[in-house]
Parts: sequence; C-alpha cells; structure tokens
Amino acid sequence: MTTRILAAVVAMGLSWGSGGAPRWAAALTPADFSYLGYYDIQTNGNDTTYMRSLTGPRMVNGQPRFLTLTHKGLLQEFTLPSAFGQRVTAVIVVKDCR
Repeated sequence: MTTRILAAVVAMGLSWGSGGAPRWAAALTPADFSYLGYYDIQTNGNDTTYMRSLTGPRMVNGQPRFLTLTHKGLLQEFTLPSAFGQRVTAVIVVKDCR
C-alpha cells in the first residue's frame, strides 16, 4: 500500500509539455505536509485491518462520505466524526460486491 501512495504522490508532479514530452513540476518536500490528526476507522470490527481500499470523499447533500472495500467483498460508506481522534464505527451503506 505504501508503494501505491508514493506512486500517486510522484505522479502528481508530472505534467505533459508540448510535443508529448513529460515535464516535471516542483517536487513535494516534507515541508509541504502537516499533521492535523487521525480518525480511528473501525467499520468492520477486528477485521478492519484487512480492508482493501479507501476512496473519497464524495459529497452527498454537502456531507463528505468515504468508501472502503473489506477483504470479504463488502463495500461500505461512512462519514468522519466531527473531531480528530474519534472512532468511526457506523456505516451508512453496505453493498455485497462478491
């Protein structure tokens, strides 16, 4: 998973110049990031560790919602709590994708 995240960050700096040649934008540095806090996402109990992905947010009536896929093929949608450090356990939508 770390490799995929790193690849996405590196790809953000690449743009295409005239004639199809790649052109690099300014590289990101550690100074470009700041730690704001965390959310404890546990929508699937003790099996949450084995979730496959996290996407989002998608906006529903002005509310950001996130999607995650469990290792058992369940697609879950949830919202984040109002403050960092709080646990997310409630799921809005569950769809079986098996």
